[in-house]
Formats: sequence, C-alpha cells, structure tokens
Amino acid sequence: MQPNATASAVRPTSPFTVFPRVAAMALVTRTTLDPGEDEYKEIAKTFNSGRLVNSGCELLSVEKVHNATLTQLFWETAQRYQRDYGHVNIVKGWHGTKKENVASILQNNFDVSNTGRHRYGPGVSFSSVPSYAFHYCDKRTSEACMLLVNVLVSEVIELPENKDENSVPSELPFLPGSSSLRYDTSTKDKDNLIVFAKRHEHAFLPTHVVHFKRIPVPPPRCSRRISFVLSGEMWNLNNFNPFASPMDTLGGSPGG
Repeated sequence: MQPNATASAVRPTSPFTVFPRVAAMALVTRTTLDPGEDEYKEIAKTFNSGRLVNSGCELLSVEKVHNATLTQLFWETAQRYQRDYGHVNIVKGWHGTKKENVASILQNNFDVSNTGRHRYGPGVSFSSVPSYAFHYCDKRTSEACMLLVNVLVSEVIELPENKDENSVPSELPFLPGSSSLRYDTSTKDKDNLIVFAKRHEHAFLPTHVVHFKRIPVPPPRCSRRISFVLSGEMWNLNNFNPFASPMDTLGGSPGG
C-alpha cells in the first residue's frame, strides 16, 4: 500500500521529520456523543459560552474521532517536542473548514504543504475560541461544522498581523542562541492564543467534529417611546402635536 505524495521538504536545519501522507486505508471511527456524557457537556459548555450563541448558532451534535495511525504520529511528534524543546503542552484548538474537507482531514490530518501562509505565520491556523473558527466554516448552508483538535505547543513567537500573505515568512525564526531549532508556534497573542499557526506535520490531532446550525436572529425591537433632543430640550414624538406651536409642544410659553 503506497502512501500519498509527501509534504514539501523542511530545510535541513529543522530537527523534525517530514512524514509521508497517511495511507488512504487508515481506519477512522466517528462516534456521536450522547448529550448526557461529560465529554459532550464540556465541549458544549465551551461552544455555548462565546458569541456563537448570541449570533444565533445552535449546537446540533458532537462526534468523537479516532484514527490510530494519526494518534501514533501525534505522540511520536510530542516525544520529539519534549526531547528538542524540553517541554510540550497540548492545547485545544478550534478549526473551521468546509464540510467536504472533513473526511480527508480525519483520514490524513491537515496537509501543511497545502495551507500556504496565515496572516500570523506559516502553516495551519487554529483558535482557542470557537467564535473565531466559525468565520472559516461553510457558509453555503445553514448547517456547518468545525473541528476540535489537540495541538502541540512548545516555543511560541508573537508576530504582527500581516494581511499580505506573500510577505509572511515560510519558516519561523530560530530560537535565541540556536542555529538549528526554530519556534514551533506563531500567534498574535501568546497569552490567549486567539489565533495561532502550526507548521510541523502531525503536531495536531483532530479529536472531535462539532456540528451546529445557524439560526436567523431577529432584529432588536424598537421601543414604543421615541425621543430626540432639540435645542437642549427632550421631545417625546409619541405625544408630538404637529399643529401646536413650538413653545406649546415644549410645554412652555413666551412669558415663562
């Protein structure tokens, strides 16, 4: 069984191996979680705690994903992070994408050779909050989905937002005092990781598919009392008499 085409080569100064793309026959299991399970409740709590609910998004279901091949590659990468950086954290990241991309990502993982450069750095982008990932979900239908992903993070560098993708570097800088080891994660804000990018293959592992529905939000109702200020006085339009004199409308008289 031949693997798919390999990702673009990493410079010789990188200590990380470029893995071949995962074989197409890797087994993927997708299990719909029961809303009563703690795992579902924890994900639902995060999804419902942000601006998505206020924007009219309703959580429909959560699928738990398992791919043994990707899991093994992920933990091998984690071991290299620990060996080379001396420490590694696993961060939960949200990733918005179109529905037709989900099956391929769950089968083969994110393809860093096909992601180009994000405005906050090269590689695949994630967010610590679902409301940011929401903007990259499928907008053609009312129902869409996003991925919840385990992401390896060791050394983070903050980069200014760059809207010109052509000027975003293809590699992150070397760590201070090193000529072989680079930062592994780039972000706008390393304290919150609202958006961050990863360049190393299999430094991420999709764990859940979160399905939701967009519900049209009705416009806010206007108050029945409409007022405005004119010449320093408050006018109540509900009691406004267009045939009265200005002084009568304001409740005054020429003599005071």
